[in-house]
Amino acid sequence: MSRVLLTAVVLLVGTPAVQARRDGHRAPIPISRVGRSLPGGANPRLVETSDGKRYAAKHPDNPQGRRVLANEWICGKLARALRLPVQAVSVLRYDGTGEAWANGRAPGGTKPRRPARVLGVEWWGNPDRGDTFDRAPEKLDEAARKALRSALPFDKWVGNTDTRQALFRRAGAGRFNVRLIDHGLAFNGEKWSWPDKALHGVEWYHHAYDGVVSMDAFREQINAINKLSPRRIRAIVMSTPREWVHDDPKQAKRLLSKLASDLIARRPKVEELVLDTVYNREVCPTWPRDLVPAWLKRVGR
Repeated sequence: MSRVLLTAVVLLVGTPAVQARRDGHRAPIPISRVGRSLPGGANPRLVETSDGKRYAAKHPDNPQGRRVLANEWICGKLARALRLPVQAVSVLRYDGTGEAWANGRAPGGTKPRRPARVLGVEWWGNPDRGDTFDRAPEKLDEAARKALRSALPFDKWVGNTDTRQALFRRAGAGRFNVRLIDHGLAFNGEKWSWPDKALHGVEWYHHAYDGVVSMDAFREQINAINKLSPRRIRAIVMSTPREWVHDDPKQAKRLLSKLASDLIARRPKVEELVLDTVYNREVCPTWPRDLVPAWLKRVGR
């Protein structure tokens, strides 16, 4: 093959770096080592990259489907734009060498995963020291509970159908730092639809909503979501690698554009969705009974 023809093929098909530039972010970071399995329905792995960093990584061939990577990417970027406590997301490159990234629950049994661009969430803490917990071992301080509460408007906006997941790390006597994790089931997972159930996105384990008596507890995040510009929302959504959405890049672009439009249109709805959730006594036992969701007013209750 001549050099001219080879160059044309590369430009048409795209190297990983070319694909990355088309998607609006830097070239994928090569994975140098695949480590242990991590908890989660998408069977993530702890990986090390060529720059020495560690990530919780999800491969597109996972039991929950490829779009959980898109969901993690979009939510990670949106959450950071809203200054929520999340780790940075990156596009990583798995070339299939080294330790096999196999998955007994995926189609094909234990067949090694194919080379692909994968989603990486920057690891928080030291994995060798085990200094992070997915449930705090004692009662949380108010700052940590506030961090968990701040996630509820966001989870309602992005239609997170999972419970709120978080990591905790000790920050001194009786204090914990918090990181919000696992947004794979935002947008209703693979379906990209909006069931909007009251108990979706709720943090169940640490009584984060105890003592809440008004929407003031969520006002800062509700306002921040409404102030996030449509242009920025669309730019974040459209930066998603197309192969995490659909095999056809044009169809992927159409689906991403619709998702961006949905998110822009949902912003004014967030307050009512939060109210619908905290009105439930199981979620917020201190909520005043006279602060009623609109749907209850319509049915005369």
